[in-house]
Amino acid sequence: MSLYSYMDETRALKIQEKVKKTKANDDLADTLKQAKSLLGTTPTIETEEFPLLSTRNGKYRVDEKHLALMFLGGIQQEKDGRMIPKYAGVSRMLQIPEATLRHWWKDRREIEKQQALIKDKGIKYLATAFMVEEIRMVQSLRSINYEDLFDSPSSFKNFINLFNVLSNRVLLYNRLPTSKTEHQHTGGVAMILPDKET
Repeated sequence: MSLYSYMDETRALKIQEKVKKTKANDDLADTLKQAKSLLGTTPTIETEEFPLLSTRNGKYRVDEKHLALMFLGGIQQEKDGRMIPKYAGVSRMLQIPEATLRHWWKDRREIEKQQALIKDKGIKYLATAFMVEEIRMVQSLRSINYEDLFDSPSSFKNFINLFNVLSNRVLLYNRLPTSKTEHQHTGGVAMILPDKET
């Protein structure tokens, strides 16, 4: 190979690399634009890292997979008459390998089932945890000398706020209304009378 043909080949490779990089940057810009329409804000990429996800040796939580699936579902392009995710752009945006994203998209129904199950169980866990803490709060009220609260307006106000929150929670847990008023379409407010005991 002559020196000139080597230089021509090297130059051609540099041009191809530049075109490829420009195309990838354009693709990323378009992906970010579509992501903005999903999130309402443009995700920032700092040193090629998307702030919502952090890679940990290729292991991801189900919520991170679900977020990636959201982007894959919302950022698509037409190919052969059908819409497919823009894997390359989402891969660069999230810093998740394209092959991983393709695998998740293929298994999206299973991942969404996992996410729904965790969400359902998580809400039940949170309800139980809050209930336990609220029981502890109610129990702690026994140690309060209510007369001392009148000496400090801020303490009294905090107590009333706590009491209102706990009272509303008890009503909610018993599926009772948390307000004694009902707004009517006439613009007025009418009192709701308690049911008569029979």
